[in-house]
Amino acid sequence: MTLHFFVEHPREDGPGTDRAMFSRGKHWAAPMDLDDDYHLYGVEWDRDEIVWYFDGQPIRRLQNPNCHAPVDIRLSTVIHTRTLEKDGLGLGVMDGVRMSVDWVRAYRKVRGLREPTGLPELERCTPPRVEKRASQVSLAGHWTPLHEENFDNRKLGQLPSGWEIGDGQPRVVKAPNGMGTGKGNVLALAPGDYVFLLFDKPVADRLDVRFDYVTPKGKDGLLFVTLGSFDREDPKLRKTSYYTGDIGPYIHWRKHFVDYYTETVKWQPFARSGEGESARARFTFDVAKRVFDYYAGSDGQTFRSGGPFRGTQKAAHGIGFRHRGTSGTVYVDRVRIGRVEE
Repeated sequence: MTLHFFVEHPREDGPGTDRAMFSRGKHWAAPMDLDDDYHLYGVEWDRDEIVWYFDGQPIRRLQNPNCHAPVDIRLSTVIHTRTLEKDGLGLGVMDGVRMSVDWVRAYRKVRGLREPTGLPELERCTPPRVEKRASQVSLAGHWTPLHEENFDNRKLGQLPSGWEIGDGQPRVVKAPNGMGTGKGNVLALAPGDYVFLLFDKPVADRLDVRFDYVTPKGKDGLLFVTLGSFDREDPKLRKTSYYTGDIGPYIHWRKHFVDYYTETVKWQPFARSGEGESARARFTFDVAKRVFDYYAGSDGQTFRSGGPFRGTQKAAHGIGFRHRGTSGTVYVDRVRIGRVEE
């Protein structure tokens, strides 16, 4: 039971709007084999809610976010052959590629005749909105370099000196087409891969981090954090240091947006994502105030927005990149880190 809907957002690189699709899906386990007999499937759709029915019983109830245009009715098996092909499978793996429909009835709801009984709890469905904040981190002061890495002169399949594996198999690979000149090397992260870099000395004031990246289009991808103190010899902490202990900013490219996470608001979009194409990001952090600013654009100088830290990090001991999605590859290049001092 899935609702697909579109949301328009102002473009961040000029006038006009972008249109992005979102989905709210849910599974329900039927108490019988659905291929043994015919069953009655229904959906009730009005201005405020969408209710799914099975054999006359309501099984899901979702808030209608913005779906108010006229609709048509389509009956389809929707077999995604391209998905099977991607997994190296054919239609033969399915035990059925046909559905039988006995009858269809459609009604226009003029008024409610009765209050349905036994309705499930209403699920909220609020379209995501980008939160715009003013700049919170001063750039005034002396910029002291801490680390710079473009991965070009590094051995393929390995990591540069100072970079460490937290989880998976992050590695240096040839740059894909469309990232930079496509001729150098980049850091590649498969789903679940996590790599971190620790500073020689913790930074407790202001930090500036810049990098180029590619994150999968329309999917969850890159997670970027600053790290607190942890025992890197502990295998468990190596894998979890991006979200345990002294947590700082928690910044994640989630489908069409860049979000931050806090324990109170959970995921909050603060900028549109440069998904599926090479983009440049710059983050400035005020560790004492526990806030960050985000800059984008081809030169990394266009201020977008910012947010708070996830936790109460008192000093940044390093940075971490993780692929927090389930498909595709995240690429990172031209990492430049500096400290801003008065």
